[in-house]
Amino acid sequence: MAYLPPLGWSDVATKDDLARLEKRIDQRMETLEHRLMATFRGDMATLRGDMSAQTRTLMFSMVSMMLVLASTILAAVKL
Repeated sequence: MAYLPPLGWSDVATKDDLARLEKRIDQRMETLEHRLMATFRGDMATLRGDMSAQTRTLMFSMVSMMLVLASTILAAVKL
């Protein structure tokens, strides 16, 4: 106790003060968690849409390339 800075007893934290602080921190963490989950859900929906569009484009491109390759091979065989 001799090493503590000179404060009055009103400045010392009690167990009730720590419990209230813990409750406030828990509430803030819950709020933050809800906000992060909402952001995550929105980002995941955007990612799904982008991946779907990219997959569709890739499939159409591959089918087109296969048709061109097959046409080229058929033309080469007929020569």
